[in-house]
Amino acid sequence: MNKIVSYIASISILIYTGCSNQDGSRFDPSLIQSVQLSNELSLQYYSSDTLSIDNSFIGDYLDYQTIERNDTNFLVGINARDHALDIINLTTKTSENQIYFQSEGPDGIEGGIDGFFYHNKDTIFILSIDENSIHLMNDRAQKIDEFNFDQLPLPDGFSNYDVYADQGLMNGPYYNSEDKTLQFYTYRWVDPSKDNYDYQAFASYSIVDRAFKTIYGNYPDNYKKGVNYSLYNDPGLLTVGDTSYVYFGTSSTILCYDNVNGELFSIGNYSCEHWPGEPQSLPRNADFQQGQDWLTSTAAYIFLLYDEDRNLFYRLMKHSQPVTNSANLFNPRWSGKWCIDIFDKSLNPIGHSAIPSKWALPAISFVSNGDLWLKNPSSEVEEGASLYHRMKIQENEKD
Repeated sequence: MNKIVSYIASISILIYTGCSNQDGSRFDPSLIQSVQLSNELSLQYYSSDTLSIDNSFIGDYLDYQTIERNDTNFLVGINARDHALDIINLTTKTSENQIYFQSEGPDGIEGGIDGFFYHNKDTIFILSIDENSIHLMNDRAQKIDEFNFDQLPLPDGFSNYDVYADQGLMNGPYYNSEDKTLQFYTYRWVDPSKDNYDYQAFASYSIVDRAFKTIYGNYPDNYKKGVNYSLYNDPGLLTVGDTSYVYFGTSSTILCYDNVNGELFSIGNYSCEHWPGEPQSLPRNADFQQGQDWLTSTAAYIFLLYDEDRNLFYRLMKHSQPVTNSANLFNPRWSGKWCIDIFDKSLNPIGHSAIPSKWALPAISFVSNGDLWLKNPSSEVEEGASLYHRMKIQENEKD
């Protein structure tokens, strides 16, 4: 395949700009603006790349981050098997090194490595759900500090929660070196049958004051109707400086918060023609297979990625698909069609690209050096190799 089919959906976006109180309930309707989708950019297939990894590296990570050191870009991923972080050079496309962490002792991380943020070699944050802690480490696996949340209520007084990192891509903690804060998901232990999602999901925590600064991240109204969205209940988080972008798998909204004061200042509500709207609820008493079928068939917004080099956002959407194919065999959950929305820094939609079924596995994707990398799901992968397609932004010719 020489390129990805690109096209633009003729649909508008509503950007709601205003302010809110801590529960996010106040908006100024007079500030609603209608922004027309434009055809400025598209994503085009650029190359197929193989990351050559040695036997101790995994390659396909559930949680990962791209970093830049000395003008070189790296992919860093959690190696749960080795209690380590794998570091892969994206220029040479080979394994670089690993950071092995101890599981006990003064430098130990006794729980699993569930989330992380690599700021520099002396500032690496490791999140452990088992310990309800975030550890500050260096690249020699020495512990510099530890922040435990067992005895620290959230700003609204709720105390039965865990610091959390949802599986898949970088979802926290995020570190803002300007104000020395961490942004992360706080999973609240609430009876599912009584959960109305009427609370904020994310927190800003000062590592200097060892205290919460604010909480933010309201669930959209469709989550508050008593419906069951199963594994899409956990929100996603992306931070750029002091702005936090909160998104949900079963909602087209992107909530933009000032994570310094917790104020909601805008909501992006664009969806392309492939978005069928809010999905049907999964029955509360659904069995395992019904749950898997629902996840396979339901359309969902999976990732929001930031392209720092181009100051753009990419939002990846999994299309709805039948549970079984023409041969009456189960369709894999991630193998159907996908599409990618392209936004400018103000969340104005400036492009939309399609990804054919079975061509890529966008559930594993990242941006590095201005390119979008998507996992190649080829079944012919050689041992010690991790395959990717690479896509590059292209300016479209104006009429």
